[in-house]
Amino acid sequence: MKFSLLILSMVLLGLSACQKQKHPAADVKIVFHHMISNQPLTMGPKSYMNAAGNQYSVDLLKYYLSHLVLRNENGAEFALNNYMLIDASDPATCQELAIQVLNGNYTSLRFYLGIDSVTNYSLAQGGDLDPLYGMF
Repeated sequence: MKFSLLILSMVLLGLSACQKQKHPAADVKIVFHHMISNQPLTMGPKSYMNAAGNQYSVDLLKYYLSHLVLRNENGAEFALNNYMLIDASDPATCQELAIQVLNGNYTSLRFYLGIDSVTNYSLAQGGDLDPLYGMF
């Protein structure tokens, strides 16, 4: 079933180009907001309607983001994190703090939805990829 779901709204905080000599690095906070029709997603019994007129509700929304990369105005790229499990029912998982990112003006954030096949089929899975999170 297709439905329009705006799942990511990103906020980048903590990046500043001033005082590079005193503060060469900054923290980046990325927050994911799950939205449906410009309204915050409500898990559970609330009913939504898609463009085809079909009603649906959302009981579970989990996904992986991988290979997060910030790109600055000069084209330089900075890798943030390899794998991040987002669980819409757990606000703590909807934000990521990456430490030691160089100060500057960042123009884009690139990431993959899901994980690469090599990692997916490897047996050494820990951290956010741990099977205990119910995503194996």
